[in-house]
Amino acid sequence: MLGRILFAWKLSFRLDADAKTWRFAADILNDAGTFVELITPLLPRGAFIPLACFATLLKSLCGVAAGSTKAALSQHFAINDNMADLAAKDGSQETILGLVGMLAGSVLVQIIPDESLFWTWATFIAFTILHLWFNYW
Repeated sequence: MLGRILFAWKLSFRLDADAKTWRFAADILNDAGTFVELITPLLPRGAFIPLACFATLLKSLCGVAAGSTKAALSQHFAINDNMADLAAKDGSQETILGLVGMLAGSVLVQIIPDESLFWTWATFIAFTILHLWFNYW
């Protein structure tokens, strides 16, 4: 929580000016947090708590940057003073994508062999690349 507050205090004034870059940075922070979560079981037990805290911090910073830039980008697209309409439609799209993601994840869990580090990492790397590619370009 403290990291989130400090991040907002130090950098919030920069988020409006370069929203697309900060949105991409938020995606990178989120993917980095997931990466840390994935490496945690591979490291000694004593590293679990610090790494779990670090992963949570990265995802928390993602939340600040993503939420702030989403507001700035939404304001840009609401050219007819239709911010409420835009927010409602955006929320609906997020819900649909969340459901599709859960279905796809459920299928992937059945396909990827249990305890397979190779396929776990290959899937993570592939989806991370796709995530960053589709969100930025």
